[in-house]
Amino acid sequence: MQNRYVGDVGDFGKFALLRALAGEDIALGVLWYLNTREESNNDGKHVNYGKLREYAPALFDALSNIVRNRKRNVSEIARARILPSRTKYFERPLPSSGKTPSQQARETREEWFNDALRTLKGTQLVFLDPDNGIAGERVTKLRKSSVKYTFLDEIERCMAADRSVVIYQHQPRISLEGYIAVQRERLADKRMHPTYALSFHRGSARIYFVVAAPSHKDRLRERAQLFVRGPWGLQKCFRLHSF
Repeated sequence: MQNRYVGDVGDFGKFALLRALAGEDIALGVLWYLNTREESNNDGKHVNYGKLREYAPALFDALSNIVRNRKRNVSEIARARILPSRTKYFERPLPSSGKTPSQQARETREEWFNDALRTLKGTQLVFLDPDNGIAGERVTKLRKSSVKYTFLDEIERCMAADRSVVIYQHQPRISLEGYIAVQRERLADKRMHPTYALSFHRGSARIYFVVAAPSHKDRLRERAQLFVRGPWGLQKCFRLHSF
């Protein structure tokens, strides 16, 4: 996640989905994976999506206010009460390992993640929001690009204490269904069985993998199904991919 993305069309879909899944009875935690190494590209510039306002007017107005007032920072999401009132956030920037000796880089990321778990203690549904998504097999935590990813062991640790997890994934340049199948197998190999995935189709395609704890499995599935039966699904903004 980068501050310049706050309030774009991806955020609009993302927060609508999280609000639908968490409701008022599942305590939500947000782990931003905040990356301060912003790149020179067009990401985050899709903020003119007024045609979608009718799907979630209050959410649209809150995000538009952040963009209009040039307050595009993850801290504004909590201040604007975008997500349910009990939501906890971890927004400390992810440490970069680009110029750090290997052992120090490993320990620094580990300390960062341990702090995140402490901050999000007591939450029941944790949203992991890296720039790109789940790290591929060739990406290690010691690479410069590691700031863009969450790793399988971090997902596993988030699921401790009967937590459910939602994982953001930017779709790479391969087929949507094929990529979802690949990641499903990788998660299943670690005994993490996604209940489903949802894909968002405005601007760049985005995928959200939902790995549900037993105590939340039925509620999260029902809420996802209800979500895509509404305008988000009927207007083909979101698709549900069941497993």
